[in-house]
Amino acid sequence: MYLAAGKHYIELHSWETATDLKRALSTCQAGCLILGEAAESPNAFYSLTIYLGWQGLPQFGIGLCAEEHGLKPYWLWQPTVSEVWLGFNREVVAIGLEDQQIHFRVLLDSWFHSFVRLDQYRNILVFHEIGLVALQDDGQELWRYTRDVIEEIDLQGDYLQLTFLDAPPVSLFLPTGVAQKSSKKITPHVSHFPRREEISPRPLGVVGV
Repeated sequence: MYLAAGKHYIELHSWETATDLKRALSTCQAGCLILGEAAESPNAFYSLTIYLGWQGLPQFGIGLCAEEHGLKPYWLWQPTVSEVWLGFNREVVAIGLEDQQIHFRVLLDSWFHSFVRLDQYRNILVFHEIGLVALQDDGQELWRYTRDVIEEIDLQGDYLQLTFLDAPPVSLFLPTGVAQKSSKKITPHVSHFPRREEISPRPLGVVGV
């Protein structure tokens, strides 16, 4: 699968083993980064091959060694800063396509779930199993909220309604993350990395709200 990212384009693949992943990335002329190698029990392997510039050469590779606990890695393109954000395992990593370097890393309190872009605030909500983190476009953390396994979410104006497995629902004020009681419930939408047999016509990891 090929996706546009500004003046670059990205090819996504999944692999059976870490050896297959490393072999595929070894052909990238501009080098590669492999993330998640320190994971305790990686069981899924993905690559993003970035064809740099309009001519598509050279290639820069990003590999992910993921521990999939029913949740898949997710990528988000940040055009204003030419970065790819990768959510996987218990972290988010931002990689710049112009310098091919890690720009920042954010550790999460549980397994990564998904990104939601909030254009009106120019920030990103990073959901994990038991909470979320609000980040600016430059990766600066604005606030975080951790409580219990999230079952449902609902965005209503300046508020985010959260329903949990075993805790009472809450409503978070999006600019500050301050919580108050809530009883609102709605089912969320989720996106993820594709496996080879899956076909998706839309950009992955970019969720508009």
